[in-house]
Amino acid sequence: MLDILIITNGFMHDFASAMFLACIIVVMMLAKEAERSNHPEVLKFYRIIFKKFSIVIIASLVLIIIFGIIRLLTYDDYLSITQDTGSLRVNIIAVKHIILFAVFGYGYYLHMKLQKRLKRIESEGVD
Repeated sequence: MLDILIITNGFMHDFASAMFLACIIVVMMLAKEAERSNHPEVLKFYRIIFKKFSIVIIASLVLIIIFGIIRLLTYDDYLSITQDTGSLRVNIIAVKHIILFAVFGYGYYLHMKLQKRLKRIESEGVD
């Protein structure tokens, strides 16, 4: 039974990571397109969409942390289940985290850049 819970936890951690990454990529793509646009309605639409995606991004991040802590605490048990040597797995996990942080950082940068543009447009009174 413990084996099933450990494997399920690993799946949920990976699923939450995929949701997080997918949402960040979509937000980045939308931010780039909104930044290129000169139309205030596109920027308003982006702001509405971003708020909805932010909920999923934050929820995914919380789940990643929760399932990640559980995964960390049960890592030795997980290795015995998968018959993994561990060293390659640790390297792959490190690369995964570097990629996730880089994508998140770039997406956050794009969003903050767009937020400045939105504030400038709102202060100029353009709707």
